[in-house]
Amino acid sequence: MKIRMYGTRGITPSPGWETKKYGGNTSCIAIRLEDSNNLIIIDAGTGIIKLGQELANASTDLQIKLFLTHIHMDHIQGFPFFLPIYDRRNHITVYSPHYQHVTVEKVFKLLISDQVNPVQLRQPQAKIHYEYMTENVVTHKTLKIKLCRVNHPILTYGYRFEHLNKVLCIMTDHEPAENLLQKTADREAYTLSDADYCSFINNCDILIADAQYLPDEVKMYRGWGHAHVNYIVNKAIVANVKRLVLTHHDPNRTDLQIDTILDQYRTILMKKGIPMEIIAAKEIEEYTL
Repeated sequence: MKIRMYGTRGITPSPGWETKKYGGNTSCIAIRLEDSNNLIIIDAGTGIIKLGQELANASTDLQIKLFLTHIHMDHIQGFPFFLPIYDRRNHITVYSPHYQHVTVEKVFKLLISDQVNPVQLRQPQAKIHYEYMTENVVTHKTLKIKLCRVNHPILTYGYRFEHLNKVLCIMTDHEPAENLLQKTADREAYTLSDADYCSFINNCDILIADAQYLPDEVKMYRGWGHAHVNYIVNKAIVANVKRLVLTHHDPNRTDLQIDTILDQYRTILMKKGIPMEIIAAKEIEEYTL
């Protein structure tokens, strides 16, 4: 399993010199399995545009499985500019949560339409099929994909990929339950406890997790649906995670600030004798399992 990061920011893109090291594109992760020609993509933020450019010159048809965590803009806004959707040779299956009042197909068609898009885009030519997930497990050959509803203002999934005794967990856009005790009455109920979170990521080889805020920032953003780095690190330790990859970086967080956060937590882990590796997600960086 090869995992490559194409978008590492949350909320909004943040290009510029101060974000060049870790990247300024919004959420997108690509996964390739060595025993398969299929490409798995998690989320379609602006990072998927670069991925699409790389795939555009493929000599054969592409079999793409796009898994959406949810349909907030920073996780879907790159889809209209994903070049493989305009090639009739390609087959794309979009997996997403099932929403009561809107379908992902309608959302994507609106994004591509000239009603909201300043560029007159072609209509997609690829064979695109939409699957709305309600089961807890999706299987594909040697790959098992488990779903976990995380704490976010709309229905949002975390994913656990199990392949040949290796485990990858992707948990973006999750807010700790303790931070939601004072949620407003009109908010949808939250269900994922800290214990269930740890159980879902237990013993994974790589955890890619939303760590948008620092502990002293999170009170200002109660109910926004995101975690702070201290929470993620502590839960990863409890769950015996081998490698923790911090992602969904705050758009205002500079490379230097992210470096400082990493140094702080690496020092803490070293002093406590905890062998877990901790890194920050960088665009185009690849991890292998």
